[in-house]
Amino acid sequence: MIEVDDRIFAVALQMDGHARLRLSVERLSGGGWDWTVWSSHTDVQYGAATSLDVAMSAAEQAAASVGEHCGHPWSSG
Repeated sequence: MIEVDDRIFAVALQMDGHARLRLSVERLSGGGWDWTVWSSHTDVQYGAATSLDVAMSAAEQAAASVGEHCGHPWSSG
């Protein structure tokens, strides 16, 4: 289990010639975690989870999927 005081985790990745990929995981005020991954207004995945571990894992999987759709080289295993 990960114990944190931080409320938001965010990263933006970009390689030459590729769209920027953004990932955000945020603690919800009522408990749980919200996650969002996007590279544009139309290429967005999001969800919620009860724990940070589950939210980060889901966001990582979504980032690989969105990255693959955008042709990011790091998204292909």
